[in-house]
Amino acid sequence: MRVNVVMPGLIDTSLGRLASLVKPDRDSTPIPLGRQGTGWDVAAAAAFLLSDAADYITGQTLAVDGGLSEVR
Repeated sequence: MRVNVVMPGLIDTSLGRLASLVKPDRDSTPIPLGRQGTGWDVAAAAAFLLSDAADYITGQTLAVDGGLSEVR
């Protein structure tokens, strides 16, 4: 059994935009790759971890955050 986690960062979704209304500085957070992620970015990471290409990966957390977790 493989157990992995996808950990999204600032993702441009309707819920993320709502969060920006509550915390306006969220939109100005400097992200190393220069943009907020999309649902497609998170979906691609999840699809990879579910694919045969990741059949020897387990116990990992995959940060899908444009590098934001590396600068904090």
